[in-house]
Amino acid sequence: MAGATAVIAACIAVFSAAPAYAHDSIQGTSPKEGAVVKTAPTEVVLEFSDDVLPIGAIIIVDDSSGTDQVAGGITVDGNTVTAPIGGELPDGVYDVRWRAVSSDGHLISDVFQFGVGATTTLPQVEDAAEATNGTEAEAEPAQPESSAPAQGVTVDDGVRTAFIAAMGAVAALGLVALGISLGRRRSPSDSTTSFSSTTKNDSKDS
Repeated sequence: MAGATAVIAACIAVFSAAPAYAHDSIQGTSPKEGAVVKTAPTEVVLEFSDDVLPIGAIIIVDDSSGTDQVAGGITVDGNTVTAPIGGELPDGVYDVRWRAVSSDGHLISDVFQFGVGATTTLPQVEDAAEATNGTEAEAEPAQPESSAPAQGVTVDDGVRTAFIAAMGAVAALGLVALGISLGRRRSPSDSTTSFSSTTKNDSKDS
């Protein structure tokens, strides 16, 4: 019995401690995310906040036609994951898709871009910036409305209403119960009074 108790306690301790672990996060890349380099890189390197597991790591470097430029195996060394590039990359934009297994066993992944060539630009980044600016411009007229107090029933009003209704129901039930109780207490006395009156009337008649 003591042994079973110890095992259960150990399991509880392990599962209680599990949420304390946080997923590893990427700290940097080479080439850097969103960078445009003049010289084509010979490898893509990912650096994480902690050592990642040496299994399940994937790095894909796609050119504009969707062809993967990675040649050879992925290398995992502590918190660094490296993918070699096959040959010299021509000027253009490249999408890097990666996946790794965090030290806590969870999969982590992301996508970023880099460019090669002095005249290369990253159109998706520019489009995202324009979309963000457009969204902010459209959102500006709506700001005064968001600052106005909300109309209608709020959560507090709903709770208050439900509470008042519940208290009213309780009070009503209490009154009904009180009435029933008083009626039951009054019934014997009424019977006694009626019996006494009948007895007196009988005495007078005799």
